[in-house]
Amino acid sequence: MRYIFTPNCTLLSTTLLQKAYTYLIPFLAFASTLGATSFSATAQTFPLGCKATSQGFEVTYTSYTKNSNQTVTLHFAVQNHEPHDLGYVAFELPAGARATNPTHTHPDVSYTLENATQSPFYALKFEAKKAEELKNGAVDFFSFTLTAAQFTQLTTIRVEAKASTTVGQVAFRPQTCQAEKLVITGPTYLERAAIAHYTVPAAPSPYAYEWSAPADWEIVKGQGTHMITVKANGKPGQISVRKGNLGAGTLAVESFELTPTVLPVSLTLFEAKAKTSGQVNLTWATASEKDNKEFIVERSQDGKTFKAIQTLAGAGTSSVPVHYSFQDAYPLPGTSYYRLKQVDYDGASEYSKVVAVKSQAVARKATLTSAVFPNPFVSSVTVRVDLARDQPIRVSLTDGTEKVVKEQQLQGQAGEQTISLPHLENAPAGLYFLRIYHEKEVTVHKLVKNS
Repeated sequence: MRYIFTPNCTLLSTTLLQKAYTYLIPFLAFASTLGATSFSATAQTFPLGCKATSQGFEVTYTSYTKNSNQTVTLHFAVQNHEPHDLGYVAFELPAGARATNPTHTHPDVSYTLENATQSPFYALKFEAKKAEELKNGAVDFFSFTLTAAQFTQLTTIRVEAKASTTVGQVAFRPQTCQAEKLVITGPTYLERAAIAHYTVPAAPSPYAYEWSAPADWEIVKGQGTHMITVKANGKPGQISVRKGNLGAGTLAVESFELTPTVLPVSLTLFEAKAKTSGQVNLTWATASEKDNKEFIVERSQDGKTFKAIQTLAGAGTSSVPVHYSFQDAYPLPGTSYYRLKQVDYDGASEYSKVVAVKSQAVARKATLTSAVFPNPFVSSVTVRVDLARDQPIRVSLTDGTEKVVKEQQLQGQAGEQTISLPHLENAPAGLYFLRIYHEKEVTVHKLVKNS
């Protein structure tokens, strides 16, 4: 341990002296800038305290001062936590600029200056000649001055420090500590195992972007750049990105699991698309069909529990392409899952894969939604109603001459419920109308009775 004798013969260790510099120098520097601000009408200091860590180095962009002579002085603190002596510290400059009045405060460290060097980038570089005291958490304070125009040219200030073979680099926004909010663009909802791309605006300088994805998602390529390619795995989470300490962004994403199955008919298409009006359009097509009685459209809120919402007659046996469509006028809030139940004439059935779509509806205004199945019917009809609130409803089935065949009246409850009209096997084959009366509205469904 080295010792220094003060004028009154007090013995101080350099360790204690270093601690004094650690706390006293920033205070004196800040006090001096406050003094400048107090006595000059044009000088102004902006305390920042931006702090960033890389490898074994902690760098603080403490403040900058706008001086009365149209210059700006920048102040930094660099702490070396490495067990090795500091090798150098470099501060990024605007292209073609030179810094003036470069200084540091540590009394036991000396540097040679490289002003406007290209190593490690265009910078002011303090190359250490004697830095035995600058390790294991020791701090040195640096400042340099640029013209106001040069300061304005800076979009970022990179700072790089080296000790032995360890190199750390951080970056700061010149006039504020606030990190830039990076806006991520890309899909927010995709199928398991689907490939997707996510991007943020590219920075003018080659900064590395650090991306992360939800658990078990795979970042296929692009780590370190402004664009990545990912592979989803069926779980929700966030896509996030950091540009060092300069910016960050997040995007909530979801992924869903499909259940692939094979239909007895040759299904070539099944998709769901949300419309801006709030409805969801379902379309599907077959290349050929054999003994295909009907398709039952089923819907789910969670992708697990499904309920039938519509029945469409199949083409029976066909060797030519057949196209089908159905519009869900009142999809569930948020994401709706759909699947097809294909039913043969002998009662055998199979399910399609599941498709998911997020409704674009702002709010559901209807007081009642309804669906009737099967259609055509033989012995019974089931009515599914979805009420926005408790209200009485009446269901009436009439034939083509408007003769009432079956009728029910009940107090409906808010939410989804079903009403059954049984014992219709003796009704004549032909055209029927099912009317649902609720408040002052009437909903009409046209049905066909098979013999």
